[in-house]
Amino acid sequence: MKSGNIQAVTFDLWNTLIVDSGGGGRSRADRRIEATVVALKDCGRDYPVERVEEAYWASQQRFEQVRIRGLDTRFEVQLDYFLDIIEDGLARAIDPGPKEIITSQHLNAYLEYPPTLMPGALEVLDTLTGHGYKIALICNSGTTPGSLQRKWLEEQGIASYMKVLTFSDEEELAKPSAEIFFTTLRALDVLPHLSVHIGDRPETDILGAKRVGMRAILIGGESCDGVPVEPDARVQCLAELPAVLEELQG
Repeated sequence: MKSGNIQAVTFDLWNTLIVDSGGGGRSRADRRIEATVVALKDCGRDYPVERVEEAYWASQQRFEQVRIRGLDTRFEVQLDYFLDIIEDGLARAIDPGPKEIITSQHLNAYLEYPPTLMPGALEVLDTLTGHGYKIALICNSGTTPGSLQRKWLEEQGIASYMKVLTFSDEEELAKPSAEIFFTTLRALDVLPHLSVHIGDRPETDILGAKRVGMRAILIGGESCDGVPVEPDARVQCLAELPAVLEELQG
């Protein structure tokens, strides 16, 4: 174990370790909307694509607001909410078969249009592990459940560096909630003041980490205006991280 004043490093996932390129996020959304329209039509429920699309983005906005408040909802509940916006009671009204198709197509869209690793992600994780830091992930899951993201991270080699992978949909908590950070640190068996969190969003990553007594490093150029805390350091890319950690360690 690291013997200095930083023993653990926790990472955000999206736009920190992985990123969408080439419109991947929009492609996933379009695929989910299209698959829902087709599955519902096949079981005799013909809705205009515009209606399904509106319901999809309304559900996305609703759960993003939930996460900002530090909470989250399991994937199955999010999917039911989306269907019920299309038509009240639809989630219970449709047969299990079509609903299973919609569910599987929502999940498959992530694999059809996957994110890519940030440049240097594996190399930096390897360096930090070699330096003795305990590494963990704290991710606000979004539309894709943690179970599927965990599997993909295992395939990419990211998960092998992580002692703990915490996903908001599984915990039903989201950054900036203090408890999602505490849950991760308890699993690591490291105190907050001996830990650093790295992420790209001041309002979730930096605010949440600082609230629990962790240090925080902001990656990228996002402004902290409107957030009542400042990061302990900033980096523009992952390659800068090991040196900055050593400075904080000092």
